[in-house]
Amino acid sequence: MEELLARLRGEKVPYFLVEGDVELVDPGKYPFEKHQLPLQCRSMEGDLAPGFAYTSGNRSLVMPHGGGWFKAKATGIPSGVSRPILKEGKLLTYRLVHALIGSGDVIWGFLSVDEAKNELYWMIRVKELGLPSTLPVGMGVYRDVHVIELRNRLNLFSYLSRVGDEELLKDFKERSYEVDAACLFSMETTDIR
Repeated sequence: MEELLARLRGEKVPYFLVEGDVELVDPGKYPFEKHQLPLQCRSMEGDLAPGFAYTSGNRSLVMPHGGGWFKAKATGIPSGVSRPILKEGKLLTYRLVHALIGSGDVIWGFLSVDEAKNELYWMIRVKELGLPSTLPVGMGVYRDVHVIELRNRLNLFSYLSRVGDEELLKDFKERSYEVDAACLFSMETTDIR
């Protein structure tokens, strides 16, 4: 099965478990401790050991759990220059205020808390109506998230192409502000596509 999944999904990607708020509608389906959230990022915390899971889209993780597939949506970015950074317990990412994606205001790699609550509400509602859907598990909220505000993806990648790590970290220290970011959890019966 692992060989088939590796062919369909590609290699597993690393993620880290970080402290956060977890709100569960089905606690038995959550594979981590209740205070831990999965996070795809570049870690500058030397002592964190990664776990590994498959990707689903560019912000989500999937892994076998409890006879099905646990999906954690909007948990960061697995690779590339725009990955969120974990440094000194702070999660550093970007806020695109005119992104032309979804609501137009995007916390890069994550959902806003309102987006996660709304999506979880509709997952539960669809299930209550007996319609085919994923099984809602819950949502998580990342605290101590610091964002640099940019206009859109073009501005983000242009900015990142001009700065090195030292300047980037200096900009986060001087220009960023704190927000909450969220992720969403569900169970799927299969992940074979």
